[in-house]
Amino acid sequence: MTRGVFLIVVAMACTASDSDRSSQVAARRQARDSLLTAEVVQSLVTPTSSGRLIYERPADLSYDSLRVKRPDLVPFTDRMKR
Repeated sequence: MTRGVFLIVVAMACTASDSDRSSQVAARRQARDSLLTAEVVQSLVTPTSSGRLIYERPADLSYDSLRVKRPDLVPFTDRMKR
């Protein structure tokens, strides 16, 4: 019986009190907030404005593309080579 009481007392002594837990939460929150306001982190945040550029593929202006898309513009002699 005394062993059981001893284990309960030891378990109660090992747990953190409410004030300890609240101070730990406040310390974690302050560390997180200071990290989020760091200049490096702010430079990596995705902008919320709609002014971002959208990449569009450039037009293929090669001669091979011309031969496929507009065979009427390719000289007859070049059409016979393929």
